[in-house]
Amino acid sequence: MTQLWAISAHDNGSYFLDEDKLTADDVCPVCGLLINHGFAPRSLEDFKAAGRDASSTYDNRLILSESLADFIQSNFPDEVDLVSLKAGRQAVFAVFPRAVAQVSESRTNIRRGDLCDVCVQYDYEMLPHPLCVKSASLEPGASFYRTNIEFGSNLGKRPLVVVTDAARRTLEASGFKGLEWIEVGCD
Repeated sequence: MTQLWAISAHDNGSYFLDEDKLTADDVCPVCGLLINHGFAPRSLEDFKAAGRDASSTYDNRLILSESLADFIQSNFPDEVDLVSLKAGRQAVFAVFPRAVAQVSESRTNIRRGDLCDVCVQYDYEMLPHPLCVKSASLEPGASFYRTNIEFGSNLGKRPLVVVTDAARRTLEASGFKGLEWIEVGCD
């Protein structure tokens, strides 16, 4: 059985999806949810990572230091897209895994809000505990995944970043600060 872990991190004092930075092409015209899932701001305001290599925005986007992003690119090539952001005078990176892990809805009780008829997204989807993904959905050889479901509410919805146990051990052994782990089950 495959062991997976969701990456978590303490907040860094900034918002990823500042409504002032979004355009009409980024959000649904009816419900206002994000439809441009590749959106990334040019900068993060009020960013305070306090010496951590991994942190999270208030709206739960995982943000990496330049050294951690370089490490992931070197050790897990072609697994993630990293988008450079400015945070004061430093460059930080938003991470978007390419492989998708399908959440096992039969083993996970997901609470949902209203469904938009236009963008076909729920206004909220509550993260269940424990989270379970379908092992059959995992791409062979991949180490980084994003969940097919975006958890949270309104503009705070985001997919979880999930890694294999081998990737977790590699990241832990590297000594990067701020990485926290939530165990994810597989069916």
